[in-house]
Amino acid sequence: MLIDDFVSTVKADASDLISGKNRVNVDVFFQPWKYVVRLPLEKLTADPKVSLQGVEFYKQKIVNGEKLRPIIVVKHPRKDAYAVLDGHHRFQLTAN
Repeated sequence: MLIDDFVSTVKADASDLISGKNRVNVDVFFQPWKYVVRLPLEKLTADPKVSLQGVEFYKQKIVNGEKLRPIIVVKHPRKDAYAVLDGHHRFQLTAN
């Protein structure tokens, strides 16, 4: 019975994120290129604690001319600033 309760809770939470009052546009994680806008780097902030191996991995991709996925950010509710949700290593490349 405990597993059934857990599954029901997860389904309800997922449903709320997709269509409820706390709706999140999950499509941005699957097709980020549809939502690309250019933002000034000085308006972005990210956790600086990233692995050097991860940064080097993306640096090599850029050197090889490979396409990278866009960095996904969320706007601060009251400030003209954005926080990086996905792409911390790629963002860190811009800081170097």
